[in-house]
Amino acid sequence: EEGGVPPPANHRHQGTSIDTNLSEDSPPTTTIVPTAELTPVHLGLPPISSWPAHPVYARFNQSHHGKGATIPINVRGDSGFVEFETDLFKGKLSLSIADLENSEMQSIFDGRKRRYRYVVTGKFKKRLSYSNVYTGQEIKSIKTDRGTVWLMSSMRWMMKSLSPAMRELEDKQTGNKMVLAPVAATAQRMAVRTKDEPSALNEDCDEVEEDLTKLGGGSYVTRKGTPLGPEPRKKKMSKPEELNKYTFDTINTYTMEFYQHLFDPLTFHTNVVGVSTFDVCSVIGRQPVRIMARLWDSEEYLWSFELWHQRCFD
Repeated sequence: EEGGVPPPANHRHQGTSIDTNLSEDSPPTTTIVPTAELTPVHLGLPPISSWPAHPVYARFNQSHHGKGATIPINVRGDSGFVEFETDLFKGKLSLSIADLENSEMQSIFDGRKRRYRYVVTGKFKKRLSYSNVYTGQEIKSIKTDRGTVWLMSSMRWMMKSLSPAMRELEDKQTGNKMVLAPVAATAQRMAVRTKDEPSALNEDCDEVEEDLTKLGGGSYVTRKGTPLGPEPRKKKMSKPEELNKYTFDTINTYTMEFYQHLFDPLTFHTNVVGVSTFDVCSVIGRQPVRIMARLWDSEEYLWSFELWHQRCFD
């Protein structure tokens, strides 16, 4: 959920900074250039004072979504969704973050540990095996000091210990390692509906109805004929042999709800079991945390969006 690592993204170290090319004609690239005070504008972001969900800002990653549209945060109902399309998926996404002011979605966090939640609904554009579609968090570059390397290694170990479905993948471009898990074993709620069936989302879009009965074979139906619940579904889908049985088709509509309690976008801190919390901004500098779904066997993305925090520019 989140070898050789490029120089740190934090501009305050060693007289260097990150130069990110955000032209619409080519994906962002990261290189080291002479010291310069990078501002949100340099990175293609609006001024911090105009961020609608200050101190956090979210947008689609320009490498995979063209212009990188802004993602509304904590907006209830269908107006809280923003449409997107990649080579693999076409749909819409809604994002909510706990404890932000003026939130229309705080009720989904009250009394729960979760710190953010997002929902994706739409159609796959290519048939893909369940065993090849993974999700997690990406950080493109981190500091290379011994303490940070140990901390990130500990975090990857902790993530892998949470679920047998989690696997470690090395980024071919940066050499950084990340822990990913199959979408079907990670989504808190997941549903497959035909075009003639009602949406798996309720009217306020704050709840997803679990339903994988379309998979056939009776594996995801209870003895009472109702859809199998999310916890037994996640347990079953954590096994490679189960994932290999199923394919995301291009006909039905898929709705997937994800939330997490370890990374807190409001503070940009991550909870690490046995280590308390650590400050993500101190590790990544002036770059976002990317939340995405991609193919395991190639660098093709279904979706990828960025979470930025004001403190990364302090």
